[in-house]
Amino acid sequence: FVLLLILALAFCIRLYFASTMNVDLDEGQFVYDANCLGNGMIPFVDWTTRAPLLLGFLALSIKIFGYSLIAGKIVIIFFTVLTGYILYCIGRELYSKRIGFIACLVFLFMPFNIYSTIVVNEEPVKIFFITLSVYMLVLGLKMGQNRFFLLNGLFIGLAFLIRRSSLVYLPLEPLVFLLFYKQFGTALKKSVIVGLGTIIG
Repeated sequence: FVLLLILALAFCIRLYFASTMNVDLDEGQFVYDANCLGNGMIPFVDWTTRAPLLLGFLALSIKIFGYSLIAGKIVIIFFTVLTGYILYCIGRELYSKRIGFIACLVFLFMPFNIYSTIVVNEEPVKIFFITLSVYMLVLGLKMGQNRFFLLNGLFIGLAFLIRRSSLVYLPLEPLVFLLFYKQFGTALKKSVIVGLGTIIG
């Protein structure tokens, strides 16, 4: 219950500041592009754009809340709060609920992080998918189930659709497997599964 209150408070604080700040050039372009997508235009066919998956999320928010900058900011805030929860889950799995709670708290209420996650851009959503992929990796290593490694790769693939630089995390996976399993063959098999997930994503 306390965690739920913390997440709700983090959302409300960001929403308040988001409604009072000036418009950034990039976020105006993102919201405009998302509106084009919502009106039936096709990215890379009808106009040149970037972050197609982010535009999809923004277009959905515009359909729900109307064509406004706040509709775009709600998407960013929502994914940021979800990232805080995933950090809690990672901390809980690796250490304890207390450590997970502290990680979530620090992430959500750092002043710089509050400011940077109320502007419509790719980073907060990319960070969500990368954090979620790390959580899947942790679960896979802990439970030994390949489905988590597949999901690990899938979420890296989705992060790539937000920002192409996300693929920089992919080469780290074989190293993690090698350090954990200490067997080259096993590390290679797990890496292939992650790669398949990334291609699917």
